[in-house]
Amino acid sequence: SYTMEQENFVRKEIFMIQHYLDQALSYGQQFIYQGNVATYIPELANADKRVTGLCVLTKSGKCYSSGAAEEYFTIQSISKILNLAIALQTFGYNEVFGKVKLEPSGDAFNSIIKLDTDSHIPFNPMINSGAIVIVDFLQPRYSFEDILEFAKKLCMDDSLSLDESVYHSELLSGSRNRSIAYLLHSKGLIHDNIEEVIDLYFKLCSIRVSAKSLAGFGLILANDGTNPFTGEV
Repeated sequence: SYTMEQENFVRKEIFMIQHYLDQALSYGQQFIYQGNVATYIPELANADKRVTGLCVLTKSGKCYSSGAAEEYFTIQSISKILNLAIALQTFGYNEVFGKVKLEPSGDAFNSIIKLDTDSHIPFNPMINSGAIVIVDFLQPRYSFEDILEFAKKLCMDDSLSLDESVYHSELLSGSRNRSIAYLLHSKGLIHDNIEEVIDLYFKLCSIRVSAKSLAGFGLILANDGTNPFTGEV
């Protein structure tokens, strides 16, 4: 019957998605020992690079995972997407992109070369200089707790929290980001509350998430900012 064919198709689809996730994780794990964990923040050097996981969440509510998909780690630069989403929702496209471009930088994420020599404003919000400008938009209006609650909704995960150890490690080792912030201030791109902006920036990078959390975040972004299960925008 048609119903039986449909059921068989769904079962095959579930099997294939899980199979490819397991296969991708297994393949990637072969190369773990060729790389190293980040050390520019001392606390990140303590991470176990063998702990890996993948997760896919669908609009129908099916969750597929492989490996340590529910193991928590700090969000780091993925926070830049979260911050940008809040800034765009609050201030609008024109105001936000009046202070940061939408162009590739061609340099390292924490470089200040082009900002100091080629451009008055950061090239995009995914490099540190652009991300700090975005946080400057947020800092006067939102507390860290406000943004954390927003992140919990976007990730569909109430367990998100601040990793205090990583946050304090960032505070102690964040000289380059402070330099970027003061350079931005000298160009009139961020306000006088420089240390408050940097403090919030470090906290946002130190939010604890899992692969499953980020799968929820990705699903909402892919669904035009709407939670497919609650209809909340």
